[in-house]
Amino acid sequence: MTFPSPSRKASAALSSSRKGILSVSRRPWLRDKYSFIPKVGKFDGVRSFGEQAKHVACAQFAFFNEFEGKKPPEDCENGGHDPAKTKTELVKYLKGSFDDSNRILVTLTAKNALDPIVIAPTAAHDAKPAVL
Repeated sequence: MTFPSPSRKASAALSSSRKGILSVSRRPWLRDKYSFIPKVGKFDGVRSFGEQAKHVACAQFAFFNEFEGKKPPEDCENGGHDPAKTKTELVKYLKGSFDDSNRILVTLTAKNALDPIVIAPTAAHDAKPAVL
């Protein structure tokens, strides 16, 4: 029996997520809703759809930066470093995060898939590097 390589399995799973997220973000009715946050009810601190898309993109860059031993972007909880605000900019940022993750996933092999990952220290992590 032949098993898919770790990179193919991970890339396939990520591709499935990507299709779902990007298909929702492409819906025309969402253009005016990217900044919507309900006013009625208990929604304090809730992200708008656009803020959530930005958070997902930044978190994905952060996670995959760690694969390469790079420092993750700062402040992903608040959208991170990218200034994207419009639907077009947010979709481009989100798509870029998937493209970057796919670029990194194809480097995984059966030989290196279980290698430790050293995480560079950031405000989100301890002051000393961590090893996963």
